[in-house]
Amino acid sequence: MSLVSNPQILFLDEPTVGMDTEFRMEFWKIINELRANHKTIFVTSHNLDELNDYCNRFIFIHNGLIVKNITKDELNGEKILVVVNENQESLNHIQATYGGNIIENKLYLTEMERHQELMEIFEEEKMDYEYRFKEVKDLYREINMIS
Repeated sequence: MSLVSNPQILFLDEPTVGMDTEFRMEFWKIINELRANHKTIFVTSHNLDELNDYCNRFIFIHNGLIVKNITKDELNGEKILVVVNENQESLNHIQATYGGNIIENKLYLTEMERHQELMEIFEEEKMDYEYRFKEVKDLYREINMIS
């Protein structure tokens, strides 16, 4: 119904809640077609993986203020190091020295100035880690740790 008048701007709040997988994919195909026709589409959602896959700009609002406004390309230009370890004491020690946020036995590090030192520690202590581009959920985690 909201597309009948051919709007230039479209606001969608949690648009895929309750959709099955097949229709969800069709929905995003339609949204991509609208974007290709120069429509502006605002989507609010708790499904961060879905936003990461289909959106090209992310705006985070906290307490009524924009706290982050970043494009997909800018986000994909940033890296994050995720360390997984059941030994909370080891994670706490690394965090105390190198910073980052610990959530559920994972340490998320975004400052990579001492990257080589960290790699040596992970190899020495046989810690699992992943070095990858940031995703929307990483940004969300960072913003919530600051607030």
